Amino acid sequence: MVTLEQVTSLVRNGVFVSRPDHDTSGVPIFRISAVRPMSLNLDDVRFAHGLDAVTVRKYTVREGDLLYTRYSGQPEYVGACAVVPSGAPRALHPDKLIRVIADQEVILSGFLELVSSTGTSLEFIRSRRRTTAGQTGIAGSDLKQVPIPLPPVAEQSRIVAEVQRLLSFVDVLAAALESSIQKSRSLRRSILQKAFEGQLCNSLERRLA
Repeated sequence: MVTLEQVTSLVRNGVFVSRPDHDTSGVPIFRISAVRPMSLNLDDVRFAHGLDAVTVRKYTVREGDLLYTRYSGQPEYVGACAVVPSGAPRALHPDKLIRVIADQEVILSGFLELVSSTGTSLEFIRSRRRTTAGQTGIAGSDLKQVPIPLPPVAEQSRIVAEVQRLLSFVDVLAAALESSIQKSRSLRRSILQKAFEGQLCNSLERRLA
């Protein structure tokens, strides 16, 4: 086991932006809600204005970076971790998210995302959450001390690939379940409609005849 600080080159809060809006002439900046455990919603952005070029470069996230939720009104999401995927458009990270850059020679971003979302690492994150005035947060100094299991990189790669395979299977099952639920709702509406229109009894009588 190592600490997160030992396997990363950067752990830093994002930039404070006062009232980012929908005006697309600005620079995209992620909302807090964009980060969920092992999932980054690339479309969940607002736009920041008035930032200089140096600040934009400093707080622009890149492929392989990890974003952790630092502060939220929903305690279960504090400490949630997601990797910036390949092909992600340019976007800044706000002060309520913490950007982490993994040392890829010793730990893969995908593996760090996985262990930060499960087991001992997640338990530690939960133990360091603090609530003040209805808002829950975690300090960057606490995040740096998160215990991280560290197998060889080749083993990390195998674990990440297997987890992704299983999650893909889960997604297929979830889609099939959602389709079945929609069909069930449609059938229920059809039955109720026939009942209100007085057609249900006639239909049953014809079946029994």
